[in-house]
Amino acid sequence: MVLLLALLAAQWGPLQNSHPSIEIDGHRYGLVDGPIAGTTVVAKVTAVRAAGILLMRAALRNSGATAVKLGKVRLVDGTLSMAPGAVALSMTGWQTPSLVRRITERTGSKVFTQVVTPSETLNLGFTTFTRANTEHWLWIENGKLRVESWCDFEDWALEPGAEVNAEELRLATPADPIQGLTDWADAAVRHQSPRVWKEPIAGWVGWSWVDPFHSEKYETVVRRNAQAIRDLLR
Repeated sequence: MVLLLALLAAQWGPLQNSHPSIEIDGHRYGLVDGPIAGTTVVAKVTAVRAAGILLMRAALRNSGATAVKLGKVRLVDGTLSMAPGAVALSMTGWQTPSLVRRITERTGSKVFTQVVTPSETLNLGFTTFTRANTEHWLWIENGKLRVESWCDFEDWALEPGAEVNAEELRLATPADPIQGLTDWADAAVRHQSPRVWKEPIAGWVGWSWVDPFHSEKYETVVRRNAQAIRDLLR
């Protein structure tokens, strides 16, 4: 068994002094491999290292007789040895643009971020993001670059005897920042197995409050609304 804290206590790439934690019933506890002291949650926390890559996982089981509410699971909470003048990709997770920003104030990013200096690159990307909201936050504190990466269960109740996995976090230090983006996307694809269209979709498909491809076509929506208007005006 590989202990997450033992790996992160030693320097991994630019990440230093990381202290993973978990929120249970509104309180914050250190995330360790085994029982979480003061709670009924038992965690199985592992980290897998490869060349320039660290994969972080946590499985959470409620060994008690009553449900517990889970909040943020911070898999990374430490400092970076990168220059404070670094820039980072800030992904909005929405239709508004995702931008590269200089980290002069608290900067957030959904699912994935890439921190870059002239000499160094760090990827922090969740390869799964189907159970909990996933975010990364970067800011300057006492002259050092601080980082948090967490998935938030938002007070979801873990029933007695039940188990749930936190989202998997992938850290990488690619030599090529552009290739680093592709490598993270490939890793996410292996987990998510998205359906890929044989031919690209043509036309404007934004502002769709129903699935226009699998559930209900635009034409059907327009015809149904036109019929409803006609019926009401009779």
